[in-house]
Amino acid sequence: MRFHDILKYSDIQKMDKQEQHQKDQKFFCDLAAALADGKLTPEHACSMIETARHAKIFPDDIFEPETQSQEQQKGFNEIAGVFADWKITKEEACELFVEWIQEQQKGFNEIAEVFPDWKITNEEACELFVEWIDELKKDATSTSTTVSTHAPGIKLTHEERAEKVVKHKYGLCCSCDTSLDCCTEFILYHHPSGVYALYMCVACNRYYADRGTEFDFDNFLNR
Repeated sequence: MRFHDILKYSDIQKMDKQEQHQKDQKFFCDLAAALADGKLTPEHACSMIETARHAKIFPDDIFEPETQSQEQQKGFNEIAGVFADWKITKEEACELFVEWIQEQQKGFNEIAEVFPDWKITNEEACELFVEWIDELKKDATSTSTTVSTHAPGIKLTHEERAEKVVKHKYGLCCSCDTSLDCCTEFILYHHPSGVYALYMCVACNRYYADRGTEFDFDNFLNR
C-alpha cells in the first residue's frame, strides 16, 4: 500500500467516524423531540439512553445555543449526559425530564395564564398563539438540514433480504429495508401481546407515531 493510499484510507475512516457521530447525535435529537411531543415517557427515554450508554454513545455538550431548538436540546443533553455518566439515578433523571417537558410548554402556558384572567382579549390571545406557533416553526426550519420523506415498505425479495441481513450487526428493519448497524438506529417494536418484539428503524417508528398508526405484524409474518 502506497503512502497516499494510507492517507486516503485515513480520510475515509475520519469521514466514517464523523458520519457515525452525526447519526449518534441525531438519535438524541429525535429522542428529545419524541419526549417533548409526548410520544415517549421519561422512563422510556431513560431506557433508550441506557442502551446508548452500553454502546458507548453519549450526547454532546451544547455550550452556546443560538436558537430555541438548540436551547431545548441543550437542556435535554445535560440531563441525558449526567444520567449516562451515572451521576444521577433513573428516578432523578425522570423527574428532571418532567421539568424539562414543562419548560418546553412555557410559552404556551404564559399566554394561557393571562387569558382567563381577562388581562388580554380573545383576539389578542389568538394573535399571541399564532406568533408563538410561527416562532416555533421558524426555529425548526432554520435548524433543520433535511426533510424526512421516509415511508415504511419492504421492496427487497426474500432472497435479497436474506443475503443483506447477514451483512449488518442488527440485521434489517422489520418495516423497511434499512440496514441496522448501531443500537441508536432502531427501537424494539413490541407486539401488542407483549410476547415478542422486532427491530424497527427510528424513521419507521417516527412515521407510525406521527400518523397514529401501527405496524402490521400479521402482514410481516405472512410475507
